[in-house]
Amino acid sequence: MNILTIKLLNNMSTLKKVFAVVLLQLIANYGFAQDNDFLKYTGLSVFSKYKVTIEIDKDEYSLAENIHIRFKIDFEEDSLQLPQIEGFKIINTSTSVSTSMRNGATERIKSIYYILKPYKTGVYIIESPTFFVNGEEIKSWKRIIVTNVNLTKKEESELEFKIFAESVFKPDETYRYVIGDKFGYIEISKNSHWKFYRKLTQKELKSIKKIK
Repeated sequence: MNILTIKLLNNMSTLKKVFAVVLLQLIANYGFAQDNDFLKYTGLSVFSKYKVTIEIDKDEYSLAENIHIRFKIDFEEDSLQLPQIEGFKIINTSTSVSTSMRNGATERIKSIYYILKPYKTGVYIIESPTFFVNGEEIKSWKRIIVTNVNLTKKEESELEFKIFAESVFKPDETYRYVIGDKFGYIEISKNSHWKFYRKLTQKELKSIKKIK
């Protein structure tokens, strides 16, 4: 209770003081609830019984390194939303679920693994998947620093191409041509998935087949 509040209460009758205290408490609780909603949104809620653990071997990497990340939860979610990871190529991702008995209770651990390759230096915030359970959103984040290892421009260009070529998930708006004996079509990458874009004409098909 601040000085202004104390001065106000000193000038009130007992009944008015009680009413003022109750009103101030309601306002404080509302403000706290608003802050708590913000904390839940950012994954920083200290009051939730659910938590996402992020396991990573270090906080600073070079452009030439792969980054192995594990997102771990010990609760069963209703649904989840995968994160949009910017500044990195997703080399691979996988999921595992394990169960064990601990103190007579069944313990369930779900892990989501990512292998990332940075393509630019800088400071990045890696967000976990968002897990939804009982109407609550649970997520967390981790800061990663990517530094340059004094690569030449040629080496950096070759590294960027290697990352692009080896990545399972291509950047959005990447096109892929699928060529058969009689037919061909184009796919486009959207949200880490390949989607049908359009069919190739016979003229386009013949032109592409000439490329060796």
